[in-house]
Amino acid sequence: MVTYCSSGLVFAYIRSMQAVSPSPAALRPVIFVTLAMLSVLLLGLIAASAQTPRTRPQAPAEAGRSAAPTGGLDTLKERDQERETLRAEQRKTLENEATLKREIEAIGDDRRKFNQQIIDSASRVVSVEERIAQTQERLAPLDDPFAFARVQAFNSYLCSTVHVAHAHRMRGHRWVDDPAAIVAMQRKVPESVGACFDLIERHMLRGPWVMGAAYTISDPYLFTLAQWMEADGVDPAQFPKVAAHRQRMSQRAAVRQALAEELVPVPA
Repeated sequence: MVTYCSSGLVFAYIRSMQAVSPSPAALRPVIFVTLAMLSVLLLGLIAASAQTPRTRPQAPAEAGRSAAPTGGLDTLKERDQERETLRAEQRKTLENEATLKREIEAIGDDRRKFNQQIIDSASRVVSVEERIAQTQERLAPLDDPFAFARVQAFNSYLCSTVHVAHAHRMRGHRWVDDPAAIVAMQRKVPESVGACFDLIERHMLRGPWVMGAAYTISDPYLFTLAQWMEADGVDPAQFPKVAAHRQRMSQRAAVRQALAEELVPVPA
């Protein structure tokens, strides 16, 4: 701004001198002075411009290129991480699908095995039911109501009377707490059990089996309780029909097998 003002003064001075004295000889000193001043001003401008550092403005493209490497690496890293995360999720999804498939196959196998077990069990149940039906037909006169009632009556007598009289020998505490009463019950066992077998001998055992000629469920029941007579203090010889029945039962193959499994000596 100072430079421009000084130049203006110089030119103003030249114009004023021209107006006062227009001759060339008079203007020569003025011209020299003006040129000198202009030279000084020019040198000052050059020096000032030399001392002031010039900065070239950075173009947007160059700025972008200079910033691109750092930002681009970060972006690439983020994208790599995202891709790796997606791959991990895909692998996990595939593993879950494979696990689910194996579990479904295992469930299918278990269901098939379970169905087969149900079928096998049903077959066994049917077979058992058929054998039970055959056994019932063989062991109980189901087609004769009166004969079936006689079987039930005999079995009920064994259950409710003979077995109870036998139990007084070792289970008197079921009925009394007095030790003397328990001893008295035990002393009564040979008499009470003997009376039961006397009734069976005279009125119930028709022979050769309980119900006569037909073997029924009453026969193994009587055989079981007759095995306890000696322990109850009852002499089997007093009841020949019961003793013969017991001997006859012990000769049956199924009875001998059952006694052998129970480790009971089989009479010869």
